[in-house]
Amino acid sequence: MKAAIFEALRDLVDDRVYPVTFLRANGVPPVWPSIRYTFVSRVPAFGLCGDSGDDGADTRLQIDCVALTDAGAHDLRDSVMAAMRGFAIPAIYQDTFETYDPETKTYRAQLEFVIYKSSDPVT
Repeated sequence: MKAAIFEALRDLVDDRVYPVTFLRANGVPPVWPSIRYTFVSRVPAFGLCGDSGDDGADTRLQIDCVALTDAGAHDLRDSVMAAMRGFAIPAIYQDTFETYDPETKTYRAQLEFVIYKSSDPVT
């Protein structure tokens, strides 16, 4: 699923889409704007033979859209929402939260989605 999320969002920020942390291997933050995604929780789908494990689990996903301006973060947020509407597995928008980080001097729009892998016709 990580590869699918990267593919869905990469064109919005010139490939600056990162799992879990914005810090790169050298410990330096990326060029802004950038996107970070984090899997917050998973709920396995249950059937007659038990649970589906991670393969069929519905996943709560957090996506952080970070830019140098409030307008930039908001525009990136809107673009991410549009990209996630076209995501191959049903991804339902749940919530948003906006903040300013004085340490990095960046604006952040944080989105939450639930990816319903249990509804994916491929699984």
